[in-house]
Amino acid sequence: MPQRPTGAPIRIIEDRRSSAEGDLLGGPGLEHLYQTMGNVLTRNSPISITPSIDCKVLGRITPANEGNYKTVVDVGMSEYCFDPAKKKRTSYAWPGIGKFGPFSRDTFPKKSPRVLVFAPDKSSGKFSQFIESLAHGVTSVQNSRFAGGFSKIFHLHNPEFHNASIPLLGVREAHVSRKRRFASIPGGHPNSPTFDAVNRRRSAPS
Repeated sequence: MPQRPTGAPIRIIEDRRSSAEGDLLGGPGLEHLYQTMGNVLTRNSPISITPSIDCKVLGRITPANEGNYKTVVDVGMSEYCFDPAKKKRTSYAWPGIGKFGPFSRDTFPKKSPRVLVFAPDKSSGKFSQFIESLAHGVTSVQNSRFAGGFSKIFHLHNPEFHNASIPLLGVREAHVSRKRRFASIPGGHPNSPTFDAVNRRRSAPS
């Protein structure tokens, strides 16, 4: 079985993939696509749309400002706002989240929430590691972009994550059992939005 690259190799692959994606979807890449598509359409012009209507492809239309009429308007670089007063701003989203937290963090209903997490029993170990990193941040890599974690970003105090391992068979039985256990935890309630959302997903027609 081929081994999956990890660590430094996967970062190199991701950097190269991101660079190739930028070349394809950036300005020069799109310009090359437009020129190629324009040449194809021009060579095949006129194009029959219906038995009585043909479409002739001419040159590209270049938007330009003429006199006092502006077709092209430079609005400058936009900014991301992270509070209702729009005083916390950054030019890029992720640095702003790291510095100010998400826009809605001040409206989090509980500062010490209990979160119920469902995971397949065969993946519960890896899922627990993921939840630990989600809650407290990723500090095992240099220049981590998620060092603060869920708790720091939302200004929470000791949030509790309760992991529920669910067998791939008998999902509903395990869910009901876990629901009863969660209801016995102080602050937990079997009719919480978490359970309502799960029940809606389970009962939704396929």
